[in-house]
Amino acid sequence: MDNETNNFLRQLEEENGGKLTFRTYALYLGFSGEGVKNLGGLFYSVNGRLIFEDFEKEGGLLGLLAKRKDKYQKTKFSFSAEEITDVYTVTRSAALRSIQGGRLPSDIPPVSKLLKILSRTVTQIRLEDGQAYYFEMIDEKPFKQFIFS
Repeated sequence: MDNETNNFLRQLEEENGGKLTFRTYALYLGFSGEGVKNLGGLFYSVNGRLIFEDFEKEGGLLGLLAKRKDKYQKTKFSFSAEEITDVYTVTRSAALRSIQGGRLPSDIPPVSKLLKILSRTVTQIRLEDGQAYYFEMIDEKPFKQFIFS
């Protein structure tokens, strides 16, 4: 890792009062019933808490052509790893229905191997209260290993 990355990770540890024990880049789609977010950021763990923190989007070519209407507002939230009851892969379309309030997380089955190939999938993190967070991760296996080890 380069110096800038190391400094950033050290800063996160200082801000959150402990050592990062897991981290991955993720797209946060939303929380059941709260509306779609679609925020890219860092999903990490410190002291038994899972934390998501988004990044401000870069302007890019379209940013030069169109002015940003909304001022950037940082999104950061956390929840206890102990609240997690299940983690599995679901179709993105089912996750979006849950996020928009049209489907309960408990009514969404894990995807089959065939659907995993044919559909865009996301990770559902279900909590004790029955609600769920939905993330797109490059690979959910390391996250599952971290949570259930």
